[in-house]
Amino acid sequence: MRLHYFMTACVVGFKGADSVIRQILKEEKYQR
Repeated sequence: MRLHYFMTACVVGFKGADSVIRQILKEEKYQR
């Protein structure tokens, strides 16, 4: 049960980081 919760948290954190990275890349393109 805890392992499943840990894996879910990792997946959610990875998706969150991916969205943040994409947002930063978009801002970089707009600045240039």
